[in-house]
Amino acid sequence: MKQRINLLIAFSVVALIVLSTMQCYLVKTAYDYKVAEFHTQIKNEIAQITNNYSDIDSVLVAKKEALYTSLSENYIQGKNSKIEVKNKILENEYRSALTTQIQRKFERDLPNFKIDFAIVLNKFILYKNEKKADTIFSEKPFIQNKLYGNLASLNHAFLVRNYVGTTNGTFKNQNYNLLTEDSMYVSVVDWEMIILRRMAFVLVLSLLSILTLITLFVIALKALIKQKKVSDVKTDFINNITHELKTPLATLGISTKILEQKHIRENDENFNAIVNTISRQNNRLQNLIDQVMANSLAENELELKKRKSKPKIF
Repeated sequence: MKQRINLLIAFSVVALIVLSTMQCYLVKTAYDYKVAEFHTQIKNEIAQITNNYSDIDSVLVAKKEALYTSLSENYIQGKNSKIEVKNKILENEYRSALTTQIQRKFERDLPNFKIDFAIVLNKFILYKNEKKADTIFSEKPFIQNKLYGNLASLNHAFLVRNYVGTTNGTFKNQNYNLLTEDSMYVSVVDWEMIILRRMAFVLVLSLLSILTLITLFVIALKALIKQKKVSDVKTDFINNITHELKTPLATLGISTKILEQKHIRENDENFNAIVNTISRQNNRLQNLIDQVMANSLAENELELKKRKSKPKIF
C-alpha cells in the first residue's frame, strides 16, 4: 500500500510538471505571436505615413542628394578616401533637423505609441563606366552608422524597412551610378507592457489553470496521506485487538483443559478458582467485542494507544 501511494504521488508530480511546462510553452508561443503581430502592425502604420522617410522634407532631401553627389565626384577625383566619405556622410549637417521632422510625424500620426527610431547607413557603392563596382562602404546595420534618429542602441529595436536609392551622374565624361541602402529601426517605448496588456486574458487563464492543477494536486495528496494514515490506524488496531483477543482465548482454552481433570473437579477450591478465571476472561472477551462493535474503523476519531502488556499468570 505504501509503495503504491508513493508511486502515485511520484506520477502525479511528474504529470503536474509536464502540464505546467506545456502551459508555459503555450504562453510563450502566444507571446511570440503577439510580438510578431505587434511588429507587423507598427510596420504597416509607418508604411501608411510614408513610403520613404526622405519625402518628409524635400529641402533636407535635396541637401542630402547634393552631399552624396559631391562626395561621389570627389572620390572619383581622388580627393576623398573611403573613410573620409563615410565620415562626412555620417556627420551630415541635417542630422538633427531630419530627426526632429520624422519624430514629429510619428507623434502626430501615431499618437498611441511613443516611438524611438534610427536610420543607419548600410551601403554606399559606386559603379563607374560599367567597371567593377567600387564599394566605398558596406556593413551590417550598426548604431554607430546612424544617419538620423534618437535610438541609442539597436538591441531592442526591430527592422521596419530598407530604403534603396540609386543616382545616375556624369563627371568629366565619366558616367557613374550610386547605390545607397539605409535601414530604419524603431523601438516602441514600453512595448512589453503593451504586449502583456493584450495578453491579459491568456495570462489570467493560464495562471488560473496552473493554480487549479496545483490545488487539485495538493487536495489529492492530502487525501492520499489521510487514506494512508487511516490504513495505518486500521492495521495497528487489528494487530492490537488480535493480541488482546488471544490472551483471554488462550486462558479460556487452558482453563477448559484443567477442568477436564477429575481431581480438579473434586477439589472445590481449585474448581471455583478455575470457574472464576473463566468468568473473568469471558467478561474481558465480551468487553473487547463490545468495544469493537461500538467504534467504527472508518471514523477519524478512532485513536489507539499502544502499551506493552505484561503476561499474566493464572
